[in-house]
Amino acid sequence: MKSFLFLAFFLSSSIPLEASQVQAPATKTFTIGIESIDYYPHQITNEKGEISGFTRELLDTFAKNKGIKFVYTPLPVKRLFISFLANQVDFKYPDNAYWQSELKQGKEVVYSNSVVDYIDGVMVKKENSDLRKLKTLAIMRGFTPLQYLVQIKKKELSFIESDEHKSLFLLVTSGRAEGCYFDIVVAQYQLKKMGMSGQLVFNSNLPYTKSSYSLSTINHPEIINDLNQFLVEQKKLVDELKKKYGVVLPANL
Repeated sequence: MKSFLFLAFFLSSSIPLEASQVQAPATKTFTIGIESIDYYPHQITNEKGEISGFTRELLDTFAKNKGIKFVYTPLPVKRLFISFLANQVDFKYPDNAYWQSELKQGKEVVYSNSVVDYIDGVMVKKENSDLRKLKTLAIMRGFTPLQYLVQIKKKELSFIESDEHKSLFLLVTSGRAEGCYFDIVVAQYQLKKMGMSGQLVFNSNLPYTKSSYSLSTINHPEIINDLNQFLVEQKKLVDELKKKYGVVLPANL
């Protein structure tokens, strides 16, 4: 009887010890290279390198749903392309199949379905809202104004580059450039933040690009497939996040 009680005590006391030795599987961690520019409400990087905005909340929500973890690496636009193609980061966001396509030749880049739609167009002074041809255009350094490449190559259009959206806006308001090429949602938000609401408006008469931002990868297409499924199954949640951050395009465009 004593032997039975001792055995029972030994077994019961050993269970917590064995359980404590069992470790939960490590969470898979992936790096996302992201543009280190103030592109709020899509995204912004603070002085500590921390990302916030629609991009961060959406991708973190997906990662939590999938049981993985994303670590964000903010990089300048041009360097981000190089780092991505050199496999120094697992993913790139935002991305688009048309961006820097010549650099991607020979690489099997996989893109997600549309995460969010955008319009890159020309912001002009109110009095130029009917302007149909430009001579000077201000653009963010590292960005490619696809609709204007032919004119630039033919030297029918000159451009001025800047690293900051504020400088782009001031180039237009001062008359040094007739317009600035920008994501119109970001431009409208930043103008409001700077107390310049209404000083520049989107000119839909000039060529503009309507497309979408995607998550891209070279080595992890399975995560892209999971994100595509998430965007469909959690559409209501995704739409709510878009409304929360104001990244929904105007219905008439």
